[in-house]
Amino acid sequence: MQAVLLYLLVRNTSIKNYPFFFAYTGFSIFTGIGRFALRNTSHPYLYFYWASDAVLVLLAIAILHEVFKTVFGNLRHKLWFRMIFPIVVTGTLALTIVHAESLFTGKLSLFAVILASELAMRFLQVALFVLLISLVALFGLRWRQQAFGISAGFGIHASVCLLASTKLYEVGANFEGWWGVATLAAYTVAVVIWLCYFTGAPEPVKLRTEMPPLSINDLAMYRDAMQKVQKVRHI
Repeated sequence: MQAVLLYLLVRNTSIKNYPFFFAYTGFSIFTGIGRFALRNTSHPYLYFYWASDAVLVLLAIAILHEVFKTVFGNLRHKLWFRMIFPIVVTGTLALTIVHAESLFTGKLSLFAVILASELAMRFLQVALFVLLISLVALFGLRWRQQAFGISAGFGIHASVCLLASTKLYEVGANFEGWWGVATLAAYTVAVVIWLCYFTGAPEPVKLRTEMPPLSINDLAMYRDAMQKVQKVRHI
């Protein structure tokens, strides 16, 4: 499915608008093949898993920035706008690393940093998805825009992963099998969403900055005002 998605990104020239999402999709295919090839090994699989997971976390954060810039492109020249995303990412990552350090009995390791970064990225994906949902109603944006498809896929997958991980932490090893099924099913849904959004031609994201159309009552009010002005001029 991700190979088909990679083909659609190239065919629709969406790679120009979302190069990091293209890189994420290609690297996900490489990661899946590599993990499958090393599944019967011990240390090689462990190192490959966490190294590839760290790269996927970085690519996912870059994708969030792509979506953020695409949706709010008309504000990119504002200094305060350019500072919002790095501040939010840095703050969320720092808070999550501190929490992860307490989970690992105060021993901050590379494993804890990667795990905390992944957790922080999940929170950011959910937050951005909720933000874009609110923008649909506020600015009249359309759901067919590819930026929303990317964010919806990540947002749904991240929400399920956070809920499943919380349940796994509460229940323990007895929930491990269901945790794997839930996260895999959620990621499959995310890929299906991306396939649906990238089957057609890319549609630019435009915030509604113009005034809303006049209602019938507004037109009647302006007509009456113009008639009064014309009567005054005749007098």
